[in-house]
Amino acid sequence: MKYNVAGRWESGRWNTEINVRDFIQKNYQAYEGDASFLVGPTKETSELWVRVLDLMKEERKRESLMPTPKLFLQLPLMGLDILIRI
Repeated sequence: MKYNVAGRWESGRWNTEINVRDFIQKNYQAYEGDASFLVGPTKETSELWVRVLDLMKEERKRESLMPTPKLFLQLPLMGLDILIRI
């Protein structure tokens, strides 16, 4: 199967087979701008992070297993709002 990319991407072997390496080598461009496009965290992200930090403090006090940042990162994004309400 050949994918039509309408000039958006440089063609290569990745058009006819799964070949991530070829795609990256043909289409990667280094970003040479500044960080002005970056934005801060959303209100929800900030609230969640405060809760994570609180849980980490509790975990250290109790020396027990409680949700850790690693666990939070493994959860589907749609489930994060549930954690804010815990």
